[in-house]
Amino acid sequence: MAIDILRSPVSAVRFFNGAATRSRCCSSTFRFNQNAKHYKELEAAVDVVRRACRLCLNVKSSLFSTDEKVLEKNDQTPVTVADFGVQALISLELNKLFPSIPLVAEEDSAFLLSRNLADTVLNEVTDTLSSTCKPLTQDDVLEAIDRGGKDAFVFGSKPATYWVLNPIDGPHGFLKAGKALYVVGLALVVEGEIVVGVMGCPNWEEDLSEKSSTEIEEGWDSLGGSGTVWDHAVGIICVHEAGGKVTDWQGSDIDLAVGHVGRRIIFPYGGVLVTNSNLHDKILQIIDQTSRV
Repeated sequence: MAIDILRSPVSAVRFFNGAATRSRCCSSTFRFNQNAKHYKELEAAVDVVRRACRLCLNVKSSLFSTDEKVLEKNDQTPVTVADFGVQALISLELNKLFPSIPLVAEEDSAFLLSRNLADTVLNEVTDTLSSTCKPLTQDDVLEAIDRGGKDAFVFGSKPATYWVLNPIDGPHGFLKAGKALYVVGLALVVEGEIVVGVMGCPNWEEDLSEKSSTEIEEGWDSLGGSGTVWDHAVGIICVHEAGGKVTDWQGSDIDLAVGHVGRRIIFPYGGVLVTNSNLHDKILQIIDQTSRV
């Protein structure tokens, strides 16, 4: 397994098969373990998430100058131009490098079109996209967004390889002034196993150990828990690579393929339990005893 956590502006914390190293590096250079099984995918994922973080910062810098960049979806959760821009950007970049690997992601273009913001997203993506042979069009952006939509690919019941993207996890954090945390999360699933994960944290300027407990709780409160695969995939590999454990309340691994057709919904029994590995069984016992009362 391989995971990279990017933080602003140019730091990286990386884990390879459980071994972590921290380094300061220039914005265009990251060191990778070329012996890692999915090295190429990790290298690409780090690059596209870094670009996505730049897009987020660009959008946020002008966010409060106009109301048109902040919308509300049918479930009353906020969504911004950055959500659509990140999904389009990452979809375009990954499709160039790995055209056979589908994308499972949160947004779709219909909502964007209904708000007449396609040109705004196009401009943001164009500013952060790597070199392209032809000028990017609005249709290119819309198609890229929908490449991650629920109708873009039919998986069937067999194990599959696919990317999972949460364009902005923690939208309330993104919308707050100051340095509230939010994440761009990208993971690669191969035959039911999360093998690569990259978290881009544009507002993460110091170690979490330096944060007060209130700030950390506020950060986690802003992260969703809707039962969708993009809300959990990157977090799961982060915890695993740090030596922790993630299961449902019965101790079973989170089944990413339970929604066989779309690979978009997870149904953990009771909820998702995240601990260090030492405490996990004890907490499962407490949950079991409590449920019998």
